[in-house]
Amino acid sequence: MGDCGVYAVFLEEGGLTQRLYEAGLLLQHRGYDAFGFGSFEDGPRVERRKGTIGRAGNLPDVTGKLGILHVRYATVGPGETLLKNSQPVRGEGLITAHNGQVTNIRACREWIQERGLELEGFGDGELITRVLEYELREKGLEEAVNELFDIVKGGYSVVGLRRGEVFAFRDPLGTKPLYYSLGEGFEVASETHALRGEAVEVKPGELVVYDGTLRRHQLREPGEHFCAFELNYFMHPAASWKGIPVAEWRKRLGKKLVEEYSLDVDCIVSVPSSADDVAMGMAEASGKEYVRAIIRNRHVSERSFLINKNDREYTLRRKYSFARGYRSKLKGKKVALVEDSIVRGSTLRAVLGRFRGIFEPAEIHVFVSFPPLQYPCLHGGIDMATYGQFIVNSVGMDGLAEELGVESVNYISERGYREVFGDRLCLACHNGRYPLPEAQELSKLRSDTRLYEL
Repeated sequence: MGDCGVYAVFLEEGGLTQRLYEAGLLLQHRGYDAFGFGSFEDGPRVERRKGTIGRAGNLPDVTGKLGILHVRYATVGPGETLLKNSQPVRGEGLITAHNGQVTNIRACREWIQERGLELEGFGDGELITRVLEYELREKGLEEAVNELFDIVKGGYSVVGLRRGEVFAFRDPLGTKPLYYSLGEGFEVASETHALRGEAVEVKPGELVVYDGTLRRHQLREPGEHFCAFELNYFMHPAASWKGIPVAEWRKRLGKKLVEEYSLDVDCIVSVPSSADDVAMGMAEASGKEYVRAIIRNRHVSERSFLINKNDREYTLRRKYSFARGYRSKLKGKKVALVEDSIVRGSTLRAVLGRFRGIFEPAEIHVFVSFPPLQYPCLHGGIDMATYGQFIVNSVGMDGLAEELGVESVNYISERGYREVFGDRLCLACHNGRYPLPEAQELSKLRSDTRLYEL
């Protein structure tokens, strides 16, 4: 499905529409293709729309105590089928929304069809709903979710509504983020900053239910293979992970880069905005000046990584402005240009071309706060599906600097990345070691049969 954002709420008093709208804006960075919202008063109600919440303006009035919201960035089901494969998904007596990706899609579809259930589209969010609604016909929620863990493989965080209750659970590996809070009612969201109360992590393999009383059920032994790319790129800098702001974690990446490389440059510039905090960390650790020469246009909200390739170049031209007043400071100098990651190389190529033309630096040395991306993401819901999407696989590490037109490209090491965040992360997109055997087999199939492009 994609690296989406989910939110659900149980409100004792009114204001459901406004709460959903505010939460959606705070999670909008996780998806721009479509959004959906729903409520459960007399029965499940769902509405889905293309585009962003901000552009749509206020949501139609949503009544009752229970609300759910989803923002989508699509890895499957674009174009005419976008809304059909969007979320939330309405089921028999429930509504669900998820963030992540189902790995064994074909097996799940067969399981559902064998039981006489119909599928509206081919999004994996619907697979989760159909399996859950079937299991709930003869089981309680706790047992039904436990059965779902055996049937649906992948990395996912799920929020849902049933009559009189909000529920949420994470896959046993804990790949995708999910947090809840108790304050003005009960809220659960993909990231902490979308919550009004103190955030508590939903543990891997845990089911949380709220109907006026909070109940927590640890259904499976919690593993931890949290998506490393979440921390480097997707999560908002205002969000927290393990009680520490994401912005601070990224500054630590910058300091680690300084530890790993001799920083023979005059100044540091970042490609906004995920790399901004990394660059600040590099500046603090090295004593080199951080120059904010590239400015992100706040009125262009789309992340170029999250949009289709036909729109990407147009968005890049509108997305960045260059502070020409710094030309005298950068002309003829050695510049460290900091980027959060390199996937296709399209963003960096566009930025480098304009940067060099405007500022005329003597040298540009690229520093990257995520290890080289080389393997498809097959269970994390990130739009890296084929080997051919990665520039490193096309030109090789030795040819990367020449391909980008810079003096050097310097990646943080996997060891360094783990020293910052700890060892219990999924870095399969870098090293090809998937925590799920189904993903490992799929990766091998794509490599062996040279299925490099979709």
